[in-house]
Amino acid sequence: DYSRPELAADAIDDGAPGAAAQLFDLSEDPGETTNLYLERPEVAARLKADLDRLVASGRSAPAR
Repeated sequence: DYSRPELAADAIDDGAPGAAAQLFDLSEDPGETTNLYLERPEVAARLKADLDRLVASGRSAPAR
């Protein structure tokens, strides 16, 4: 949450302010400047399903 004062200076516009999450292609964009969440919904959905499965199996914990 970059709205917190201590993080605000580090905020970078990712080009997709309406996106529900962030998705970056680190091999092409290591600086995480272009959020692909809205452009690659199939990848976002697959990764979300993977995360949900991992959380359900107890291998990860949701953020509190």
